[in-house]
Amino acid sequence: MEDSLFGRRLKQARKRVGITQRGLGVKMSLPPNKASVYVNRWELGTRSPRYDDIQKMAKVLGVSPAFFFLGPEEDALAEIILLLGSASGEKLDEILDSLKKSI
Repeated sequence: MEDSLFGRRLKQARKRVGITQRGLGVKMSLPPNKASVYVNRWELGTRSPRYDDIQKMAKVLGVSPAFFFLGPEEDALAEIILLLGSASGEKLDEILDSLKKSI
């Protein structure tokens, strides 16, 4: 993983949702006694998760797997994705309509 950029995005999304490393790992069905170790290593960039783990963490955190691979020049987009992840379906439609009209 590139300079733990993946780890930075993971931590950013995890903190936004307000879940601990262990909590995330457990919700991803990792062994409870190793859950925080796995997530910590992914955040530090010392280990890389498998793609199926990326899919699970994305689902738990309410983001697309692509979120974790946004480059540092895409911090604003990453923040928008995190904000949209907490919006309801109706609110998302409203935001999308508004964006279409303004761009």
